[in-house]
Amino acid sequence: MNKNYVGKNICPYCLHKTDSAINEFDESVKPSIGDITLCIKCGEVSEFDKKMKLIKFNISQLDVDELKDIRHKQYTIAMIHWKESQLQ
Repeated sequence: MNKNYVGKNICPYCLHKTDSAINEFDESVKPSIGDITLCIKCGEVSEFDKKMKLIKFNISQLDVDELKDIRHKQYTIAMIHWKESQLQ
């Protein structure tokens, strides 16, 4: 069973379908209303709304250190996809 199941969701940027999310520090923690997440496909930042559906998130709300962390993770996602494309 998927312990991080959060219901069927769609990335509001690329329409990638998802149904789970993990906390990078503790995989047993489920997201809650207002938490932000990165799409594993496009790397864009979304937020869980009151119905736990993903909505677009304005990253200008983040401080500099949080923004640096997001950008690093987006770079990592992009590198994973680039390496996958090189294997094909």
